[in-house]
Amino acid sequence: LAELANQSTNIGRLFETANNLDAAAEKYREVLAINQRLSALQPKKPQWRSEIGYANNNLGKLAVSRGKLLEAAKYYQTDLSIKQELSAADPKNNAARDELATALLFTAKIRNQIGDSAKALEDANAALLLLDQLVRFDPSQSSYKYMTALGKKSMAVILLDLGRAPEAATSNQQSLRLFAELLRVEPGNLRRRLRQFDGQLLAANIALELGSRREAVRLAREVRSCLE
Repeated sequence: LAELANQSTNIGRLFETANNLDAAAEKYREVLAINQRLSALQPKKPQWRSEIGYANNNLGKLAVSRGKLLEAAKYYQTDLSIKQELSAADPKNNAARDELATALLFTAKIRNQIGDSAKALEDANAALLLLDQLVRFDPSQSSYKYMTALGKKSMAVILLDLGRAPEAATSNQQSLRLFAELLRVEPGNLRRRLRQFDGQLLAANIALELGSRREAVRLAREVRSCLE
């Protein structure tokens, strides 16, 4: 059953890449049903609960792609509840805490998109607190720093939407410094480079909110020149 779930997940991702969202959703629902069955058969094995969370997360991403944000929020909340449960059951498990931080960032983003920015800010703060602890525990783990950079950027977006542009600027600058640090180690990491560009464009938007049109134009041109 576990192998079938893995195969269905991979097929679902292929459908998603091909923009066949209905077929992808069907596969992810199959994965969810399989892992629910495995969890019922082996209730003491946390892996299946975690996999149920991942299946909900995948369905949430599809719902976002379809513009169904409220539906996505429900899937992400289910994933978050499971990750909170697993982390509470094993508080010294850094992998579980990392998964919880990731789930919190997903809920933070979707809550901000549906207009619940205050709750989104709480989730983002909780995620960053966890990630700070993980970075302190293992500074050599680049994935923790990468997620922190994403979290700082998400925080900046939320703060900007709340009308707190100066704080948004600070959070985004922290994010950009982390991306720069990561790219010094892996300059060829395209995914991280693109995330950095997103942050630079966000910096331009923040500059506009702060009334600095010249700085916003400079930042936008800088990104464009890097992409050409």
